[in-house]
Amino acid sequence: MASPINPEILKAGPNHCLALCLVALGEKDAAERAFVAALADDPTSRRVGIDFARVLAAHGKTIDSLKELNRLVAEDPNEVGLWHLGGQIALSRPDYLEFARDWTGEAVKHFPAHTGLLMQRGEALLLTQKPEAALPFWLKAHSPNSPRQVAALVLCEFLTGDFHRQFAPAEEAAVSQELVKWYRQLIAVGAHCSVRQLHDRMEQIRQVTPGFVRVWEAATQQAREATVA
Repeated sequence: MASPINPEILKAGPNHCLALCLVALGEKDAAERAFVAALADDPTSRRVGIDFARVLAAHGKTIDSLKELNRLVAEDPNEVGLWHLGGQIALSRPDYLEFARDWTGEAVKHFPAHTGLLMQRGEALLLTQKPEAALPFWLKAHSPNSPRQVAALVLCEFLTGDFHRQFAPAEEAAVSQELVKWYRQLIAVGAHCSVRQLHDRMEQIRQVTPGFVRVWEAATQQAREATVA
């Protein structure tokens, strides 16, 4: 008795498998051609489209990756993984922050209770210098056990003039460490207004996260000494 034909063989399956193998071998161009062939075999295959978008992003082809994801969400916006992946890719590039803000805005319309998407929305708003808008998302979605997420929340509060929090010493040290990373990210994305606001409020910030202020003061002193030298 003959075995039934696997329907995937007649669709995107073979070229999809080939594409994944080529990715593993580091054959970038050949892998992309195989993905294109797989989508030609079955343009409706969302698995192929998602994998293709990931590979394009990994190859530095951010625009092409986001175009592929945009095509997929236009066909069916009810797949949370697509929105989350698009947010990850856009937020990984400072030059795509405006896109990230638009993308995450649409994402939370479709999935208003998804924690991961809410945090991506909060990050996009924070990095595009809209802390007042970002604050509700971090309040709703952050985990108290995540210093990075607590630091993002506290940073939004600092930028909106709220300095009410108090931390135990060990917790403060972890939050301050993450605040340093967020501060450096604000500088990296050119969020000059937010950075100036933090500088103007360092004495108030010291009351909440003295560890962060000590690192900032040391870095500022080093920069001054380097300028003088």
